[in-house]
Amino acid sequence: MTHSNSKLASTEQPLVSIIIPVYNTETYLRACLDSVVNQSYKNLEIILINDGSTDSSKQICDEYERNDARITVFHIENSGPSVARNLGLDTAKGEYFAFIDSDDYYHNRFIEILMSGFIDDSIDVSFCHYTQGEFDASHIHWKTMNFEYFYLNFENYLTKVVPWNKVYRREVWDNIRFIPNTLHEDMYIYFKLLYHRKLAFTENKLYYYRRDRDGNRTSDNKSEENLLSKLEALTLEKEFFLEKNEDGYVKKVDQNILYYRINLFNNYNNPLAKKALKQHVLDILVADFLNWKEKLFLLLKVYKLKN
Repeated sequence: MTHSNSKLASTEQPLVSIIIPVYNTETYLRACLDSVVNQSYKNLEIILINDGSTDSSKQICDEYERNDARITVFHIENSGPSVARNLGLDTAKGEYFAFIDSDDYYHNRFIEILMSGFIDDSIDVSFCHYTQGEFDASHIHWKTMNFEYFYLNFENYLTKVVPWNKVYRREVWDNIRFIPNTLHEDMYIYFKLLYHRKLAFTENKLYYYRRDRDGNRTSDNKSEENLLSKLEALTLEKEFFLEKNEDGYVKKVDQNILYYRINLFNNYNNPLAKKALKQHVLDILVADFLNWKEKLFLLLKVYKLKN
């Protein structure tokens, strides 16, 4: 479905709350905040949560708060992005919510365009692609989808699970918060957040995702700890869909769980992954993400474990 992107008059614009956790991003923070305060969509509440930064991020947040009445800054002890985002969610006054990481930045029409995705009252979430190169804000076309299509057929996993390339109706977040002290905190909640929701998606790239801030962004880290965290999130996801009697979704989660178990087994000889693969040899045979040579090699490794 195609929808016009004509900007609403400022008096008609619903309030959008933008939640920004900040931790030691002094090099990139001004670019991020400039992209937010200079949005074409003006009716914004901008919530900065300085999560115990030890660089000049605190002073930069305070400077922007002095210069823009739409900005509110909270300074907290370092507690992680989940706690920071939850504080933003608990204090936000907007009818719609959005997020941005403090080392990334928006296209200057990000909010305007994503708000235009709320074509009617049935749309709960509007989202777009991200980029690590050039923005693309021309020829906006909206595709609407239910959760089943989104979960089973939408292929770009990062675009699907992250919170920062989306605008949400406020009620989507009712009774849902990020889980503190978890890596990949978005993986732990996105499925329950969007379950039975209707979404609008544009292929346009409107969010700049800075993958290599320190050479090691959490979502790209392949350490054993990170893989175990992803596996834990998928286990909770499976439990959620089992409770809902959603067998089709459970099957897809099982494939993802197998993928991470194989990663843990091949790269770290992880004992939990070893045990699970021994118990689920048939899952390897039907895995659609392995070719026959990969299956044979893995089965031989598992067979050796049994002897």
